[in-house]
Amino acid sequence: MDAEVLSPLLSVQGLVIGFGPGRPVALKGIDFDIRQGESFALVGESGSGKSLTAFACMGLLPKGSTDRKGHLWWQTASGRVDLLQLPAAGFQKLRQTELAMVFQEPMSALNPLMRCGDQIEEALQADRVTRRTRCLEVLLEVQLRDAERIADSFPHQLSGGQRQRVMIAMALIRNPKLLICDEPTTALDPGVQQEILELLRMLQKSRDMSLLFISHDLGLVRQLADRVAVMRQGQIVETGEVGSVLRAPREAYTQGLIQCRPKLGNSPERLPTVEHFESGTRPEVPVVSPNRPQVPVARLQSVDFGYTPKALILSGINLEIRSGEMFGLVGESGSGKTTLGKLLCGLYRPLSGHVEIEGRLWGTGTSAEQKKRRRSVQYVFQDPYSALNPKMRIGQALTEALIYHGMCTAANAWKRASDWLLQTGLEPDMLWRYPHEFSGGQRQRIVLARALMLEPTVVVFDESVAALDVSVQAKVLNLIKDLQTQLGFAGLFISHDLAVVEFLCTTTAVIEKGGIIEQGETKALFSNPQEPYTRQLVRAVSV
Repeated sequence: MDAEVLSPLLSVQGLVIGFGPGRPVALKGIDFDIRQGESFALVGESGSGKSLTAFACMGLLPKGSTDRKGHLWWQTASGRVDLLQLPAAGFQKLRQTELAMVFQEPMSALNPLMRCGDQIEEALQADRVTRRTRCLEVLLEVQLRDAERIADSFPHQLSGGQRQRVMIAMALIRNPKLLICDEPTTALDPGVQQEILELLRMLQKSRDMSLLFISHDLGLVRQLADRVAVMRQGQIVETGEVGSVLRAPREAYTQGLIQCRPKLGNSPERLPTVEHFESGTRPEVPVVSPNRPQVPVARLQSVDFGYTPKALILSGINLEIRSGEMFGLVGESGSGKTTLGKLLCGLYRPLSGHVEIEGRLWGTGTSAEQKKRRRSVQYVFQDPYSALNPKMRIGQALTEALIYHGMCTAANAWKRASDWLLQTGLEPDMLWRYPHEFSGGQRQRIVLARALMLEPTVVVFDESVAALDVSVQAKVLNLIKDLQTQLGFAGLFISHDLAVVEFLCTTTAVIEKGGIIEQGETKALFSNPQEPYTRQLVRAVSV
């Protein structure tokens, strides 16, 4: 695309957003242009100001943002308009006709009580037949072939990829000039992620539409954007053509964002972080793992599971995890990964077959033995915020399980919780805070501490780093690796990210439609996959 001949559709000049006296300024003088038909990306860590910039462009700034300076020039047929000075009614009209946004989490952005078709048609002012016809047309345009069924479905009846396409259809129904996509592929499977990116590329070209793409993943930006701006702490630190910035980044921060993500086929022993690049240091050499004997600690034998015998979710599962081993489980959403993890934890019981922990079947033995077995298998969930009680301080959340399992007295439990916060890179005074007062990476460390402080034999990690920024993800992955080396627990690491699995796991199994189709040593499995489905997963990462 010849950027020089494109006139700016949106020109952001010196944008400053603050939230009143005594609070840090959120945006500190942002400048960039988006031209007609151009794809422009904003990248950076959580808290850098990416989404706040998008909300300013959409007129969705929170009421507390009282300090607003600069200009948001929007090109209309009759001339330029400063969006920052536009009244609410004017912004509403623009959102109806020229501006649209696809939010990060479609399940929270869609009304769970309305059918998807009704939500898409809501923006149209026409008779019922015309609205329905236009709704089906746009669903087909976003490549949802079964448009009638999708339109009549509620959000919970669709997959993550289908919900994201419904969100895109809703945004496109009024033919906007600028589409803002805020992390639209976070936590999606690589295959679905590529489909969404290809869809956005196709729609942008076919409609000659401008695109503002917000992400923390520079790999995705490379595939989609013409130009990119890198944000940090409310400022743009680097901007330019996407190829130039990603090939030869000038700033150490940009270099860190590019290098801290694990790469399939080239995983280091320890991931570098942004701080390493900014300080000019290298990651510490990992501690050599003690030579512990590896014995089976968890085993699934011929396991079938389903809510009815005629509708199996898992079928014929055979899997063995040894002490000190990190075992990877990969596959697309809906393949049965999480169900298998919950079977291992005793949250589900199989219809047939056996689940053993340290040689004992779930549900057997005395109540005291079963209680001890529950402590020996811990679960680290994908979303740490929903895994923590929002009304409980972190200290209460950590000490509760220690006291319940009789591992120490109430007085000693707080000391132990404080020690574990230090061990996971947090400060002891954080015990008195609530979950909402932490970042995503900090919350993930807290739930990791809560699981490991119970001294488990097996830990199930269910997509536990999928939604983290790449820089925070590198720190958490290094931490998991260090703690496993130190404590010697076995792990089942569930993920759709093959590069992360290769970094952490010695052995990996591939699951498709409820059955394990291939397993073996991780690097060998990914470098020479035998099954077509595994080759498809590897190709999706390599795009």
